Amino acid sequence: MHSIATVEWAKAARRAFTLVELLVVIAIIGILIALLLPAVQAAREAARRATCANNIKQLGLALHNYQAAKVTFPAAETYPPPTNAVSVHVAILPFVEEKNLYAQYEDATTNGQAIQEQIHLYNCPTDPCVEAVVDGGSPGAFTYRWPVNYAFNYGTWFLYDWANKIAGDGAFVVNKALGPKAFTDGLSKTLAAAEVKAQTEANGFKNGPGYIRNLKIPNMSDPTNTTLLASTAALLTSIGAQPAPQITSFSGSNFNANVHLDFNNVTVAETGFTTTFTPNPGMLISIVNQDIGTGTPVSQGGNLVPQVTGTFDVDYISNTESNTATGYTFAAVSARSYHTGIVNVLFMDGSTHSINDSIAPQVWHALGTRAGGEATNGVDF
Repeated sequence: MHSIATVEWAKAARRAFTLVELLVVIAIIGILIALLLPAVQAAREAARRATCANNIKQLGLALHNYQAAKVTFPAAETYPPPTNAVSVHVAILPFVEEKNLYAQYEDATTNGQAIQEQIHLYNCPTDPCVEAVVDGGSPGAFTYRWPVNYAFNYGTWFLYDWANKIAGDGAFVVNKALGPKAFTDGLSKTLAAAEVKAQTEANGFKNGPGYIRNLKIPNMSDPTNTTLLASTAALLTSIGAQPAPQITSFSGSNFNANVHLDFNNVTVAETGFTTTFTPNPGMLISIVNQDIGTGTPVSQGGNLVPQVTGTFDVDYISNTESNTATGYTFAAVSARSYHTGIVNVLFMDGSTHSINDSIAPQVWHALGTRAGGEATNGVDF
């Protein structure tokens, strides 16, 4: 006869998992996690995308409140710069519940601190590069900037003829503040703002080219954009660059790392975009041991990123805007985002939409102009 203890032990032994059963259970759990993880990630991205759309919607409300108070919308840039000149992003701060921060910008004694403040409304939660980036100062006393993910519409391609003071065709232009009557294409058919990607960085330092600059190509006045090229590859070729994987080499002064980094900088590279190319165009260049910028290295607070190798998605500005600029400025500064296949945009009537990367180029160009008279081919936004 078996003892009671032996019987109980045998029952307990029969209830235990075998190694094979345990492995099967682990495999099933792994499969369930693999099935659920994409759904969880998709839900999180949907929430981030909704937050992004709400952010850009708030910019639309701020623009219209600004216009109601000031009669016009802000100018993109003004030269010579007036006292306490600010960007569109800073101009609308009082209308996004940031009146105190705006006052700091106006005060020379607090401006240095104000420029280092993050404005969460200006950042998309999906962008992995939203981080304080060194942009000035020196080790132990660096000055930081927070990037922006929403830029204002500076037009199609041509920005400004500096001698004849002819501005481009966007919603926000150089040396002129526009009112609603200037938008003969309709406020609902003209882009106000779109997503852009934040400054690329590593450990808080700039680490690659943001844009190619100052090659002065084209070198003519072209308010009707007859020099607009059909592709990023065509543009790169026209300026003497090479589409990746071919190697591009320029002087360090023809590259700049600063792009969409400083929301108080009025230039198109920092706070604007153009509709030269459809969203997320991939203007890729490859560089080897290429200096980006000149002067003091970024590790010391300067703008030189030395000896860079890699492939980068860049923009192009023919002639940087400044108080001493001459000639003509063209810009291909593209709308980009980390949302798969789309960018969120704001129209001048305050409406927001998600635009597919596959939008027809002629429609995207038309949406970038305020008074071009183009048809949008019945596209419903």
